[in-house]
Amino acid sequence: MAIFYNYVQRGLTSLSHFALTGASIRHMLSNKLVQGGTDLVYILVPFVLLLLALALCIYINPGPNVRQSNKTAWLKQVPIAHRGLHTDDADVPENSIHAFRRAIDKGYGIEIDVQLSADGRVIVFHDYNLKRMIGLDMNTADLTWDQLEGLRLLDGDQGIPLLKDLLSLIDGKVPLLIEVKNEGAVGPLEQALIDDLQDYTGDFAIQAFNPFVLAYIKKHAPQYIRGQLSSDFKNEDLAWWKKFVLRYLLLNKISEPSFVAYETGTLPGWLAKRLKQKGLYLLTWTVKDMESYKRDIQIFDNVIFEGFEAPRK
Repeated sequence: MAIFYNYVQRGLTSLSHFALTGASIRHMLSNKLVQGGTDLVYILVPFVLLLLALALCIYINPGPNVRQSNKTAWLKQVPIAHRGLHTDDADVPENSIHAFRRAIDKGYGIEIDVQLSADGRVIVFHDYNLKRMIGLDMNTADLTWDQLEGLRLLDGDQGIPLLKDLLSLIDGKVPLLIEVKNEGAVGPLEQALIDDLQDYTGDFAIQAFNPFVLAYIKKHAPQYIRGQLSSDFKNEDLAWWKKFVLRYLLLNKISEPSFVAYETGTLPGWLAKRLKQKGLYLLTWTVKDMESYKRDIQIFDNVIFEGFEAPRK
């Protein structure tokens, strides 16, 4: 891997040099051929990688055209409340039973985040650490459900819900969009999620940034609707090639999503067009005001929103 990375880095350096000096590609290659083959390899490797990546982008293959399926029609029918219809205070905190009840009462779909407690329970909570929402500098994965159950969100009266309890509350009244929070080993959380959803008959879908999470769901519960989360990852601490692969959905072949949920304002127009041609639904997150909603609804099939009440179609 170090050798591969070195090839790419040297190639990009050479390309940058010739771009800045205005030299032609023909002149560049002629010089490298005269100097020897090694430097030429450093030049060609980035070209080859770029061509391969573009080819994969063009041939994104999510499978059957889901836009023609009644099973997935709910994905575009009602706006989806991000972590429930929450407020910024302790009365109705994000991912709380109060926030979920408000969304149900308003007829909105609900988006949630799920993780695994230390003893294998599927909990509804966004952050990997409890500091922001609970005030404790501890990781959720290090605590059992008995330890998590008594904690309160933002010092209010709302606690961390179990997924099973939320499913009982929703009971098919509104659609549910479940984000799997997993940047580590795939398997335990995904299987626990599948087990919890086994008898649930309401509309739901599973989404994740990690395409290998979706690949696991595809293998072990292929009947579940899957969605690939993405962004430009501009502010994420990731290697450039990881950002490229994730941004342009180069692993869609292994996850075969029914929809893509892309961060608002970051989806390239050509990619949006291609995804729709392939039969994918397009969702966007997180829309936070009416102006953004009016812009995004022209491009996307549905929005994941917070901070205001999105219009229902």
